[in-house]
Amino acid sequence: MPNPQEQYQRYQSTDPTPDVVPAGVGTIPTGDQSVFSCLQPAPNPVLTAATHVKYSDELKYDPGRIQVHSGLYGQRLLPQPVPYGRENPCKADASTVHEILNPPPVSKLMEQMNKEKEKLYHSTQKEPLGGHYNHGLYVPEYAKHPDYRFGAASDRNQWGSKELVCPQPTEDEMSQDEVHRRYVISHGSFDVAEQRDRHYDWKSTGKDPKQFKFGWVDELGVRDGVKKAMSGPAQDPEREVGAMIVQKTVTDYKDFNTDLLGKTKKTGAGLHNLSVEHVYGASTLKDLGAWGTKECIEGNATLDEQLPDPDLGRTLQPGWRNMTHETRAFGVPNVRTDVPLPRIRSVADNQNYGDEADAKELLYPAKSAWKGVQPDDFFQPRSLDEIMSVMECAGFDLTSDQAAEVFSYAGSAHPEGLVSLESFRHTMLDMDEAFTIKG
Repeated sequence: MPNPQEQYQRYQSTDPTPDVVPAGVGTIPTGDQSVFSCLQPAPNPVLTAATHVKYSDELKYDPGRIQVHSGLYGQRLLPQPVPYGRENPCKADASTVHEILNPPPVSKLMEQMNKEKEKLYHSTQKEPLGGHYNHGLYVPEYAKHPDYRFGAASDRNQWGSKELVCPQPTEDEMSQDEVHRRYVISHGSFDVAEQRDRHYDWKSTGKDPKQFKFGWVDELGVRDGVKKAMSGPAQDPEREVGAMIVQKTVTDYKDFNTDLLGKTKKTGAGLHNLSVEHVYGASTLKDLGAWGTKECIEGNATLDEQLPDPDLGRTLQPGWRNMTHETRAFGVPNVRTDVPLPRIRSVADNQNYGDEADAKELLYPAKSAWKGVQPDDFFQPRSLDEIMSVMECAGFDLTSDQAAEVFSYAGSAHPEGLVSLESFRHTMLDMDEAFTIKG
């Protein structure tokens, strides 16, 4: 009898596809063929390198492991009290963080020198602060006048742009039949109540298409035919209403085959005289008090059990309760009127200190906002000369005596005798004297 081991080795040496498992039942046991080894999953041929473990998802599902960034994986961190950073070797410069964030004001000379140094930067040239990019274009002085217009002026006549683009047809063109025929072919431009002409030979028929009507005319005529057909014979007095006996199979076929108006079509799956509470199928409840699907989803807790716990948000132990007033508000307000306004505000400071406009002022700004004049400017105390200058620019023709009289009346209403533009204007309106306005 030949040796099976020798035959297998001889077959392996001559097998053209050694990677493919041969069919049939093997007589030579290779490896562990127990039931336990067969039920185990195949080992993963792809193994994660030790240097790439910190990027894999294996660490996310490892129980009890603290999640850290991949850049900090395997690093030894400094103890908790040891600060990070480099110590400043210059002990003379002991500037605090407040002094660095709030530098002293710069003089006009230093600001101009800094501007001359920074004008060579690309960002300063392309994106100047508070301005626009200067393309270096030269505009003549006469073109800066408000009344200057580009282009050449032309003489006005009765022709406008609409008449030049779409000129109105003349009376001769409107009366021409050939022009109308062309518009009918190209644009479908029929006249009002115009009959379509298909060029039939009506003379051979002896009929006039403008007077002749096709069809048959009923001598009696039927009125409200659709209404009577929809309403039935009860609403038609001219229709004889009588009993008509037919076979039941005919009516059953009509009920089953035809569609009823306002009703569902009968498909033969009727209730068969069953009650409204009838339910098909067999009940799965073995006991009337057993839980079903509804109880498993919603539960059967009582109202008292559904209420929140008595100690939710408060303590029940005497002496540990925080009794606060109902109007007390916790937290930091959005508008920090309790904090002084910084002398120099950072561009990253988005805190409202009570000096910003509200939503109403943003949606409906004042009439003088486009000129850079704020509403608070009208309430600032000013001298008589400043008020006289503003009133003269506004068009009021006030003399020096009239202005001094109004200024004294407005100052008497203030405890310190201060006068603003708004109080000066209200005092002018309250006085009986009429003030002229420049024409």
